[in-house]
Amino acid sequence: MDFEDLFDEGGENAGEDGAGYGNSAEMFMFGMDDKEVQEMKQNRDSVVFLIDCHKSMHEKNPHNGEGHPSNIEQIIKACLSFMKTKVITSDNDKIGIVLYGCRESANSLSFQHINVMQKLDSPDAAAIKNLEKKITTFT
Repeated sequence: MDFEDLFDEGGENAGEDGAGYGNSAEMFMFGMDDKEVQEMKQNRDSVVFLIDCHKSMHEKNPHNGEGHPSNIEQIIKACLSFMKTKVITSDNDKIGIVLYGCRESANSLSFQHINVMQKLDSPDAAAIKNLEKKITTFT
């Protein structure tokens, strides 16, 4: 059997109905039918950044290049870059940012030292600007 046999309608992998793995999506989607594959394609990605904000993360790091920004600065900038990319490439996706090890707590369950900086939502220009403003508290 070679690779082409997997896509053959009547190849040796054909079931009782002779269908085999004729639908390439079915083969790669572990037996999902076309409707399930289409529904999966319409799903959104959801990314939650969980960021350590303990004191050591705020110290300047000589390994971070020019100006020696802290690790937290680098991480927040990476989150911003990711959000900007998502706005352009796939605005249906959702992004959340949760900080732990913080002095302040801001979350719906009143957990101490947990701050939900960005609720899980689709990124937009307002969310990015809001996050950029919040960065100044880390620098």
